[in-house]
Amino acid sequence: MTKADDSNRDMRITDGAVGGGGFRRFVITVLIIALIAWVAFFIIARTDGGHEFVVNQLNKRLGTDVTAEQVRFTFPLALVVNGVRSENFEYQSQGLQVKQARLSLGVKPWWRLTLKEPELNLSYSRSEGWSPNGFAQLGELPGEDLHKIAELTGGIRKSGKLHFTGGSLTWLDASGKELAAARNLEFKMAPASIPGHRMTYYYLSVEQVVNPGETRLKNVKCEWLSSPDVPYVEVSRSETLQQGRGQAFWGAQE
Repeated sequence: MTKADDSNRDMRITDGAVGGGGFRRFVITVLIIALIAWVAFFIIARTDGGHEFVVNQLNKRLGTDVTAEQVRFTFPLALVVNGVRSENFEYQSQGLQVKQARLSLGVKPWWRLTLKEPELNLSYSRSEGWSPNGFAQLGELPGEDLHKIAELTGGIRKSGKLHFTGGSLTWLDASGKELAAARNLEFKMAPASIPGHRMTYYYLSVEQVVNPGETRLKNVKCEWLSSPDVPYVEVSRSETLQQGRGQAFWGAQE
């Protein structure tokens, strides 16, 4: 039976027989759907058509043409794409490559995206702005502060987790000259459980930084929390990063 605790105004289920069958049916239904989805995606991912479908979706989302060495589906619900690379990446001043991208689905959070050794080269021209177009919003990042990351991830941070390891970001001008860079980068974004607040946890670590103006930094680290109302609550930072707002993103002085 269901009893209400008036002192705490909490509803507690004290009889396991009540509602138990409904919960079990729900769990069984979810498992069946997951199994069907897993089998379907496993079959699709092993075909040329499945490989082509995934690559086409990447082209659409990234705003640039890429290729992939391998597409596979793993248990329980994870899509793994190896060797993602922009066409002619080695010969162009713009584009990206990723050693491995892994997208897994769940309940809390809904999705997790892990990237191993992502490398992104952004190139600026007066006629086209920052390219590749799908990453144009990152173009002004070296001149911003850490609050900008919360703004850029605002549309996705409530539902998933991001984790990049061994990353590299390079900003170039039209002639291919390096304007700024961040090498051996690790980045984490995940929902944070704080009573009474819906916040997001961020972690950033960069081994080597080249700021605009060729200022160089090493071992930059920072952790912070963010919410729609409070964009930046510092948890920790390395001494390399200067205090205060309005400074260049990677910690260069004004």
